[in-house]
Amino acid sequence: MLNIWSAIAVPASFPVWAIRVLAVLLIVFTLGSIRFIPANLPRKTRTLRSQSGKLGKFFYASFLKPHSSDVVTTTQQNALESFYKSQADAYDATRRILLRGREDMLGLVAAQLKYKEERGQFSALRPIWVDMGGGTGYNIEAMQQYLDVPTFFAKVILVDLSPSLLEVARRRFARLGWDVEIVCEDARSFQMLDHMHSVDTKYDHIGADLVTMSYSLSMIPDYYNVLDSTVTLLSPEGIIGVVDFYVQSVVERDLYSPTEPTSSYAYKIIETVDASCSQSPPSSPELTGRSIVPCQKKLTAIDAKSKAGRDAIINLGSNLPLPSLFYQNSHRRLCYDDHLDKHTRFKNEYIYTFTWEDPRVDHRLLKMKSTDAVLCIASAGDNVLDYILEANPARIHAVDMNPNQNHLLELKIAAAQTLPYAQYWKMFGEGKLSGFRDILIEKLSPQMSSQACQYWLNHSNTFDRSHGLYETGGSRHAIILIRRLFKLLRLTKDVRNMCNVKTLNEQRELWPKIRRVLLSKPLHWAVIGTEWFAWKAAGVPQAQHRMILQDHQDLGEASPGGEAIWEYIVNTLDPVVQNTLLSSDNYFYLLCLQGRYTQRCHPNYLSVRAHAKLSRPGAFDGLRIHTDELREVISRIEPGTLSHAVVSSLPFPLPDPPPSY
Repeated sequence: MLNIWSAIAVPASFPVWAIRVLAVLLIVFTLGSIRFIPANLPRKTRTLRSQSGKLGKFFYASFLKPHSSDVVTTTQQNALESFYKSQADAYDATRRILLRGREDMLGLVAAQLKYKEERGQFSALRPIWVDMGGGTGYNIEAMQQYLDVPTFFAKVILVDLSPSLLEVARRRFARLGWDVEIVCEDARSFQMLDHMHSVDTKYDHIGADLVTMSYSLSMIPDYYNVLDSTVTLLSPEGIIGVVDFYVQSVVERDLYSPTEPTSSYAYKIIETVDASCSQSPPSSPELTGRSIVPCQKKLTAIDAKSKAGRDAIINLGSNLPLPSLFYQNSHRRLCYDDHLDKHTRFKNEYIYTFTWEDPRVDHRLLKMKSTDAVLCIASAGDNVLDYILEANPARIHAVDMNPNQNHLLELKIAAAQTLPYAQYWKMFGEGKLSGFRDILIEKLSPQMSSQACQYWLNHSNTFDRSHGLYETGGSRHAIILIRRLFKLLRLTKDVRNMCNVKTLNEQRELWPKIRRVLLSKPLHWAVIGTEWFAWKAAGVPQAQHRMILQDHQDLGEASPGGEAIWEYIVNTLDPVVQNTLLSSDNYFYLLCLQGRYTQRCHPNYLSVRAHAKLSRPGAFDGLRIHTDELREVISRIEPGTLSHAVVSSLPFPLPDPPPSY
């Protein structure tokens, strides 16, 4: 006989029998305590008594009850029943604590289904859902939080191999009055064709629009084969949603996230290879067919310079799925390898939460128009959105080597496309939005790449009321330091007044008192003039920092680095205060000083007019987001197609491009 103890790793010097004795004592104590709880106690206490009893069943079934080890005579179903039968009634109560992330997975796939519904995919026929290894039916009832299950789905099928768990499911759906088909069958042998008899005959495909697996995949022998066969259960545009225990092995890193055991993301399974995933503007045809050789030839012919195309060829040749880009609802974020050193060195942190460069200058000098193709630095994405608003070029290539900056740009795009203006303003006007995580899962996720969605799931506290977006990122060090200095020296009121005055004369009168602190030489010598602060706080790379020092020396000033940076900042800030009104015209410094924009002073993309335009379908069709070095991106763009390049604040010299660019 074999039980669960063999799966628990304990130190060799600590006898297993001692662990068993401790567990027995714990259970006896728990059950004994329950027995002596009077029945007439308040409802909360009676609930505790019930929960403790279920917990006792769970401990017994998991750690004490013997299970058969005879693999010859014991089937998979008997093994499951041996484990689940004695705790079936307690399953939901205990797994709600132990199996985290199920609601997240359901929310993500529900958001994908709503996205499809809004675009008319289910206008004729409602979708079909198969919950594989669904046990007690908890997932199906929990989905009601996101979708009206009885009306949204044409058919819901629950598949599991444990009769005891399925009996709980039958009672659940009888209580709810829902028509759910319950199938007691091995997931490895389940076929959709056997269960389509009660579905509308108008369906031109035999397949589910949604297949979910919640902590069931790891319970199935040969789960790799189950994953492969699951594709055959899907309709051509079906979705698979999986949440399960994560794999720690480095070898498995590309299939399962080694850092997030409780989160998942829904990917479409598609029948086509879409060449519009390419960086090259001319690439647009759709390539159909699943065979490797034809796809490889077609991709090679039209996408020879595309990184996505090359990766697709490699994956198809290895009988692997295509890069995640091909499975996303939007192809604007181009694929990249997030394990490369040039990306990981940013340590999951963006530097800028807003863009410093003024887009009004770009429009005035470059006169961009709708037929242009523009290359620019993505940064925080503010100017990218402004170019789309004011000029709407046929193509914009937004480039940043820091993946997290592009995650921020994706978030701004997703919010503009899906959220009402009030929430959009709170996110990026005030930098704070309560319930951001739920909004991300239920509304924003279908508009984002898997990497960006995962990033914001991991950083969902960014918009908390205690901090907010504009106190995050590398540049927060400078902003927080300056605000604390103002508070320490009792200048907060003066700064607030300067941010609210209506005339330049009033602003100029307030400036000298603030200037004494902000531009004090000791502060710049000790902190701001250092290379560390320039990079970590202000986002000035080492190469650009050295350029400032070199320019200072070229002017014949043989002074230390702190002096050079001090003069640079003086020559920047003094003209700003003297010539631009912070309260209505200079949203860059307004944000730094008070931590939020105002309805009177903010970037163009935060206006009501801008939101109305950016929320239209297709508003971002011309955008391509590159996570790469600028040289790499230029080398892959079709020669002769770029009309403008906006590369201000670039920390290194550009390569000499061919004349055709």
